[in-house]
Amino acid sequence: MDSENMRKTGKMSASANARKHGNMLAMVALVGLVIAAVLGIGIVVSMMMMSQKRTQSKIETLSLAMATAINKDDWVGEMNNMTEFSRELVHTSRTVFNATNERYTRMKPLATLLLEEARQSALLVESERKDLTVLLLKDLQKMTSDAENQKENQTGMKLPGVSADATQLKTVDAGYIDGVLSNLTSADGLPELRDYDLQEKYITPKSFVYLSNINAKLPAPDDDLNFQICSLASPSKKSIAPVRLTSNSVFKKLMTVGPEVGNDFSKCKQLPSAVQVVSSSKISGVNQLQDSMSVTISAAAQGAGLKLP
Repeated sequence: MDSENMRKTGKMSASANARKHGNMLAMVALVGLVIAAVLGIGIVVSMMMMSQKRTQSKIETLSLAMATAINKDDWVGEMNNMTEFSRELVHTSRTVFNATNERYTRMKPLATLLLEEARQSALLVESERKDLTVLLLKDLQKMTSDAENQKENQTGMKLPGVSADATQLKTVDAGYIDGVLSNLTSADGLPELRDYDLQEKYITPKSFVYLSNINAKLPAPDDDLNFQICSLASPSKKSIAPVRLTSNSVFKKLMTVGPEVGNDFSKCKQLPSAVQVVSSSKISGVNQLQDSMSVTISAAAQGAGLKLP
C-alpha cells in the first residue's frame, strides 16, 4: 500500500510540475509577445518622430525660400510705395484742378491735362500691381511644382518592418501675417488727405501708418480708382525685418498656389507677403499599422527696404 501511495504521489507531483512548467512557458511566451508589441510600437513611434523631424526641416527650408522669393529685390515694398505716390498725385492734381477751375479759368485745360495724366498713372500702377501679384503667385506655384518633382527622386526612410514615404506637399497658400501693417506712412505735407484717411480709418490715429490689405479709395469723383495696399513690415530704426518663420495661427490665406494647378491668380486682390506650406508623409509599420504625419510651416517675407523706387 505504501508503495502504491508513493507511485500515486509521484505521478501527481510530476503532473503538477508539468502544469507549472507549462504555465511558466505560457507566461514567458506572453511576456515575449508583449515585449515584441512594445518594441514594434516603439519602432513605429521612433520612425514617426524621425520622419516628422526630417519633414519639418525640409518644409522649413522650402517655406523660407518661397517667402524670400515674394519680396525679392523689394518688389512688394516698391509697389506699395508706387501705389501711395500715385494716390497722392491724383489727390494733389484734383486739388489743383478745383482751385484752377475756381480762380484761373484760363489755366483749366492744363489743369485738366495734368489731372487726367495723374489718373492714367494711377490706372497704370494698379495694372502693374495686378501683374506683379500674378507673377509672384506663379513663381510660388513653380517652386511648389519643382519641389514635387524632386520628391520623385527621393526615397523614404526604412527600418526592418517599418517604412516612411517621401514627403508630400498637400497645400501651399500665399497670404499675409495678421497684425502686420503696411510700410507706408501718410504724408505730412498733405493735411487734407491725412484728415480724410483718418476719417475713413485708412491710417492709424497716432503713427499715421496705413493699415494693410485695404483699398484706400479717394473721395468722389476719383473713387473709381483702386489703391490696394498690402501688408508688409516697414523698416525699424534702419533695420529691415528678415525672412522668418512665424506662428501658423497668425497666417491669413489669400490664395492657394499648389500643388494643384489651374487657379485664377488674377482674382487675388492683394500682394502676398507670407506663405504657408502643409505637408504629410505616410508611416507603415508592423501588423500593417499605418499613420500619416502632417507638418505645417508658415514664413513671412522680408520687410520693405529703405530706398524709394
